[in-house]
Amino acid sequence: MKTIFFTLICLSLFSCSNENTDTRVDKNTAPVKLHADIDTLPPPLDTLMFNKLALDCFYDLGKATDGAFYYKSAIESVHSTILDVIEDHAKNGADIVFLIDKTGSMQNDIDSVRINLNAIIDQIEKFKDIRLGVAAYGDKNVDGASWYGSSEISGNYQSTRSFINKLEVSDGGDYPESVYDGLAKLISETNWRKDSKKMILVIGDAPSLEGELSDNSRKDIINLCTRNGIKANLFPVLVTPYKAQLFVDESTYFDKIIDEVFPNPASDLITIKMTKKAEYNLTLLDLTGRVVLQETFSDQEYKLKVSEDVPNGKYILRVITKDGSAMNAKNIVIHH
Repeated sequence: MKTIFFTLICLSLFSCSNENTDTRVDKNTAPVKLHADIDTLPPPLDTLMFNKLALDCFYDLGKATDGAFYYKSAIESVHSTILDVIEDHAKNGADIVFLIDKTGSMQNDIDSVRINLNAIIDQIEKFKDIRLGVAAYGDKNVDGASWYGSSEISGNYQSTRSFINKLEVSDGGDYPESVYDGLAKLISETNWRKDSKKMILVIGDAPSLEGELSDNSRKDIINLCTRNGIKANLFPVLVTPYKAQLFVDESTYFDKIIDEVFPNPASDLITIKMTKKAEYNLTLLDLTGRVVLQETFSDQEYKLKVSEDVPNGKYILRVITKDGSAMNAKNIVIHH
């Protein structure tokens, strides 16, 4: 039986309007209709850090093909995630292809792959008889014939080096990109070995175009992987370029609503004093953006209980007014 493994590395920002540096749109100037039924969300991630559409897109691909979901923060670079994936899932005789979003907002991440390519290849060479390839996609509605390109898959990694070293970013139009069409083209056109383990690492920062702007749907990709005895196990890794610490910095632009947080360090109880009585949403985040605790309160003073299940370490305590008009955040250390 053939097996295709996907790792989807998706980088997301706070909102669609700020998530992509691609600003020029030649063809798809109308608002894009995306699959927005957010019913497949994984265990708690802060959706101010991790865009809901990107999260829904990539997590659902993994879930629908019996895969596993991973996420990374800006603390860890893209190349370190690639190294982890290879170490955890590669085996002798595998066929591995990187599928990279090459639009403007991906420049830093492409540089990360390029600069650390030797380390990536060193990791691959720990295994025997692995062939490597690379492909890149943008927005086929904007980028024209150059929206997709690929190198050959080969045991000689020079073609991969050459492709990545020459890879240049394209406009990409608006926020979504041709993720599904890039996957369909790669799966169909790659010269896979019959009995190899097939791994595709998708490195991107936006959800897929949908509807009339994409020749393939999410369902089409899942069917392409699973029909004719091909089983797909997707391993999505969601990466955001934002560190949770930025919530503390961002909060300085709002009116002060947190008066005091103590003790700090805290063990099992944190007292939060607000400047006035109102309805608030409180979130305790770890430094990767994972939601550790989430509560609501409507008093001027609130005591947050922290169980011993919360590991010792540094966290961000963020409070937002219920209407979203104001936000403050504080660094907090938990030490039981």
